[in-house]
Amino acid sequence: MSGLATVPEGRSPESGGDPAPVPLRRNRDFQVLWIGQSIAHLGNQTALLAYPLLVLAVHGTAALAGVLGFAAYAAGLAARLPAGAFCDRADRRWTMASSEAGRALAMAVLAVAVIAGAAPVWLVIAVAVVDSVGLELFRFAERGALRHIVHPSQVPSALARNEARAQAAALAGPAAGGWLFAAGHALPFGANAVTHLVAALAVGTVRRPLREPAGGGPGGPERRPLMRAVFREGFGWIRRTPELRVLLLAAIGPNLVFGAAVLVIVAAARDAGAGGGAIGTALSAASLGGLLGAVAAPALLRRLPPPAVLLGTAWLLPAAIGGLALLSGRTWAMAALLCGAVFTVPVFNTLFGAYQIQLTPDALQGRVAGAATFVTGAAQPFGPLLGGPLFDAAGAAATFALLAGLLVLSAAALTALPAARRLPTITPREAGPDPAARPSEEET
Repeated sequence: MSGLATVPEGRSPESGGDPAPVPLRRNRDFQVLWIGQSIAHLGNQTALLAYPLLVLAVHGTAALAGVLGFAAYAAGLAARLPAGAFCDRADRRWTMASSEAGRALAMAVLAVAVIAGAAPVWLVIAVAVVDSVGLELFRFAERGALRHIVHPSQVPSALARNEARAQAAALAGPAAGGWLFAAGHALPFGANAVTHLVAALAVGTVRRPLREPAGGGPGGPERRPLMRAVFREGFGWIRRTPELRVLLLAAIGPNLVFGAAVLVIVAAARDAGAGGGAIGTALSAASLGGLLGAVAAPALLRRLPPPAVLLGTAWLLPAAIGGLALLSGRTWAMAALLCGAVFTVPVFNTLFGAYQIQLTPDALQGRVAGAATFVTGAAQPFGPLLGGPLFDAAGAAATFALLAGLLVLSAAALTALPAARRLPTITPREAGPDPAARPSEEET
């Protein structure tokens, strides 16, 4: 873990190795993709709050809303490994456009069903599953395509901007979703369908090639079975990259807790008499922390050593979630503390994304991202499944206290790891592939 981390594979000529890179604000392909996904993220956030509100309105139990959340998270988790391998083999532009079109169709079906008064829980769950799988396909294809759209030195800034668009959508989306749901239960889903269709059309206008020529670099061309490729090459690359291993460990605890915490906040606010519009507005206000984190991430990564960023985010989370135990039922106070917790998300995601993109060969981007997010998200489906029943049985305060305790254990374990305290600085490299960094034939 000592010394500087370097990029084992350089950029292709198509992706640009210019001495003076074009600023992101004037990079047409990056801006088209960024704007399209900003619209899609906004629509997605309107629906994310509408899912549990629809189940609570029809069936009235947080436990059933937890089952919905579990199914959506579990489907996304199950899709990550095959989706990562698929995105390494398929055309990335086609994959992104198709996934957005499929999500648009699923949301349109649900909106029509709600209008017709025939939206059983199984249909809501099915649409949430399609939505989750489509999201995984898109993000792995986009992650692999990013290094062909921006200069290597711009990867952290591009990732931070991507985090900013997600956090901005999270800022506006829940409020929009809550008020749209209050106006008509089908409206959030119909709006989501339109935004995903717009995003699919935007992807089709990207001009640059989004992958290296077949056979270039470790991992291509592919002849192995899909899942064997994931396990042998995706997990194999992570096993040989200590920086990625420690960052994966750091993400497991927070991913478990966030899904549970948001569901408990929604259920507690609803029990306190808050309506869908007020709940959505409060969650939007909490997402201001995520937007601030995305704006601050590039500066934090430039000015602070990686261990300080990693351990700082790890210890801020239990403090914020623990405070929720003292303020449960006070909607706006809970939103303020959640704001502090959410600040850490884009900071950590930018740190992790920069290491993953720049330490991974182009032909392995999807498989490594799929394996990595499978590990980090392994606990995520259990968050709503844990939070919903605990809230029904013990109330909000006890549930938040338990979640904070889990985060303390996670942060303490991470701090005890020498690898976390000595995480090296990453330096982008524009040279060609490093033969010494390639997996051996026996390993692939």
